[in-house]
Amino acid sequence: MTPSDASQPTAELIAARLETLRSPDELEKYKGYFKFGPGDYGEGDTFMGVRMGQVFALAKEFVAMPPMEIETLLESDLHEMRAGTLSIMDNQSRSNRTPETRKK
Repeated sequence: MTPSDASQPTAELIAARLETLRSPDELEKYKGYFKFGPGDYGEGDTFMGVRMGQVFALAKEFVAMPPMEIETLLESDLHEMRAGTLSIMDNQSRSNRTPETRKK
């Protein structure tokens, strides 16, 4: 993330960054691990094919994301986007820099 990105962590920016990490090979691996076919527990879930380690590392870069942007990401159809958003929220809740009012 560039310094200008750090001042404006947006849903659009993290989506663009995740897009650069998309891997058809990783998506194939997910098909064997996650059950998202008709009648399966994850039916309708959509995957990009980004390794979870990459998602979580990226989330650390976006720890300053404001609540409205977080809400936008939580509404995404993409599994990696929602998982990354939950990781952002977790990182915020653990950060000493996050005000108590925000943590609540």
